[in-house]
Amino acid sequence: YEQQSNILEHPAVVQVHTLNSLLIAVKQGNTTLASTLLAETLRHPMWKLDPKLLWSLATANHRSSNWLDYMLRSSDENLSIIAQWLLWLANESAWQPLPVIIEYVVGLRAGEHMTSPLREYFLGQKTVDTDYMHALSAFRLLSGMVNEFSRTSTANLEDFVTFVQLAIDTNEIIADESVFVSGKDAVELLTVHKAKGLEFDTVYIIDATDNNWKPSAGGRKSPANLPLQPNGDDADDYARLMYVAATRAKRSLYAASYLEDVNGK
Repeated sequence: YEQQSNILEHPAVVQVHTLNSLLIAVKQGNTTLASTLLAETLRHPMWKLDPKLLWSLATANHRSSNWLDYMLRSSDENLSIIAQWLLWLANESAWQPLPVIIEYVVGLRAGEHMTSPLREYFLGQKTVDTDYMHALSAFRLLSGMVNEFSRTSTANLEDFVTFVQLAIDTNEIIADESVFVSGKDAVELLTVHKAKGLEFDTVYIIDATDNNWKPSAGGRKSPANLPLQPNGDDADDYARLMYVAATRAKRSLYAASYLEDVNGK
């Protein structure tokens, strides 16, 4: 069980550790290490970079490796923005507390130039109800352990990277036994579209009122003469959506409503 729940092997934790190490290398002016870490992290699909672009970046820096400098001068807007964001965040890490930097790296805070793509990438996965929550729980656990590990009253980014790397090098297993991971009866909050293809013992359909579920009268629609989709939602779409929600339940189904909303309607 511990081997399966080792948070150091979680894909999001691996990416955060790489990015944190990269920020320290940038802050220290270690161009060789920064280039190595950039080559490692930019291959991840969360950056949405064309493989041909990555190949040109690698070949251009084959002899004199300085990926960050090349990215800053690149005519490709995405590469330039990523490089500017990394420089900005490396500078922020020198004075911002560790929890704030982690939030920037994870994508919970919008940074200068861009927002980290990590959150959007993992939220877009079908396992968002478990995978992303496991990642957030792992960061919370690691932050607490790093605070205890730090020799100062306030842990910094260097403490985080040193602690995680030491645990990796010594093959230490850090198991997350919080309710987000170990709880068998945890509640998973999903939209109907996210719940497609999934089943649960018990399903609660909340806000089951006409105003929330009936076809929207407004919104942008495709022209009626273009067969891209039906010209607006109709009662059949309304029924199909509710059918999908209801059939996610294997044993129990509850539909919750209310008599009046906060506006008294």
